[in-house]
Amino acid sequence: MARPTRAQIRQEVRDEEYKRLKNKATTGRELLYAALDFLLAELTDLAKLQSAREDKVCRELVEDIEKVAYDTRKEADDERKNQITIRQRAHLRRR
Repeated sequence: MARPTRAQIRQEVRDEEYKRLKNKATTGRELLYAALDFLLAELTDLAKLQSAREDKVCRELVEDIEKVAYDTRKEADDERKNQITIRQRAHLRRR
């Protein structure tokens, strides 16, 4: 069996670290941080090999993240509106 390359060893270390953090995570936010750490490690490795490709991947990720952020904002705004409506209805019923 051939000896693993340094890149393969680094990849295995990143995989193990991600699995450890993923298993340790108790909340969705902690899981997100673990996944983002893993992603940054992979992007760093890609940047060493192909900086232009890493730049393209980062730009694509930014677009995806912005979409998720705006969708999350809309969801929070909708929830705020729902809570205000519920409070207003409750206030009117008490009158």
